[in-house]
Amino acid sequence: INKYDPGDLNGDGRFTNADLDMLKNYFTYLELVKALGANHAAVRAKASYNLTGRAKTAADVNCDGKVDANDISMLTQFIISSEEAAK
Repeated sequence: INKYDPGDLNGDGRFTNADLDMLKNYFTYLELVKALGANHAAVRAKASYNLTGRAKTAADVNCDGKVDANDISMLTQFIISSEEAAK
């Protein structure tokens, strides 16, 4: 079973800035691919931003079938809520 929690990109069971950084980087990568094509030098330079497997699935935070700015916003809210709950 390839279980995941939307927003928990690194699989540590928490919503943290590490997840948010991974999501922002992946979003940047996807935007570069759209704008320049997968074989462009700038895209290849950011290849480490690409996600696969569980992390790629978890990047779709709102589960609407795409990774976009809405996912970044939702994950940001998850992190803020988690930090507030920890206080």
